[in-house]
Amino acid sequence: MANTAHRQWVVTIAVMLATHLGCNDVSAPRESMTESGPLTVRLTGGDLAWHVQYTGPDGEFETADDVHVQRDIYCPAGRSVRIELTSDDLLYTFAVEECGINELAVPGQVFVVEVYAKQPQRISFAGDQLCGFAHEELFGQIVIQSESEFQDWLRRHVVENNRTSLRL
Repeated sequence: MANTAHRQWVVTIAVMLATHLGCNDVSAPRESMTESGPLTVRLTGGDLAWHVQYTGPDGEFETADDVHVQRDIYCPAGRSVRIELTSDDLLYTFAVEECGINELAVPGQVFVVEVYAKQPQRISFAGDQLCGFAHEELFGQIVIQSESEFQDWLRRHVVENNRTSLRL
């Protein structure tokens, strides 16, 4: 039953994106323009900040080669992006006004937002953890790059994460 509710959220958000006119060339997911398929990104609220996680070269989450960054979400143009939204501690909001997205990040639950952008661009998002105070680390951007720029960015962060883990 929970899986059905999860799918309904994905479909609802995708329809909202597809019908929202002010989203500057960002829409609901489509067939990928690359052979690699959709990109999955985990966006986790925790300690009053957004933590962004990408799989490393092994393609699996929760392994040593995962890429972890703060705040901004980087993704390629011309490819569907699946954002898994959750929280480690509190209720957070995630809003992309330009696209009509306004979701909650809830501890122990995952809500999925899927987007597709044809062209490189930057889209601002806002977050809040519902305490009434603004926290800078909850505001960021979805940075949409060409596929090659995104792959270069991802490779650099895999190397940086490996260096960091070697120092620990």
